[in-house]
Amino acid sequence: MSVLFIVLATLIVLGLLSYATYLLYLLRQQKQKQLQDKIQSELKQNKMSQEQVESLRIITAAMCAHQCEIAEGTIRIAYLLQKEPHETLKKANYPALHELYEKIKHQPIGVSRKDYKRQEIMRFDIERMTLEASYQDRILTEAEALKSLCVSIQSKVA
Repeated sequence: MSVLFIVLATLIVLGLLSYATYLLYLLRQQKQKQLQDKIQSELKQNKMSQEQVESLRIITAAMCAHQCEIAEGTIRIAYLLQKEPHETLKKANYPALHELYEKIKHQPIGVSRKDYKRQEIMRFDIERMTLEASYQDRILTEAEALKSLCVSIQSKVA
């Protein structure tokens, strides 16, 4: 009878050992998958960040070359800076851009302008042009600094 207990105990231990081995195998697979997902996520984030930096560089270059209206560039830059993870590209570093954006963000753009009467659109345009004129020097200075920063970020990555 004692032999029967030893055989039975050995079978139970072997069963538990094989189950523990199976669980460790599953855990290892799960950790590898999590690591791969994290790496892919970081690569995707880095690619998006580089695309945003490139967009910022193009917009600021167009603004500095007077190929883009200041208000339009400001709206685009403010939108991109909201999504940008680089700490040096945060709101506090470009106060004039964000001040102008806060003053013009309520104005209709694109297709939504068709919903307004001609007089209202003219009033918006005059308001926008007045604000552009008052902020022009400060914004162009900030745009030039932002463009230089984008170029330096891109050169560090390349």
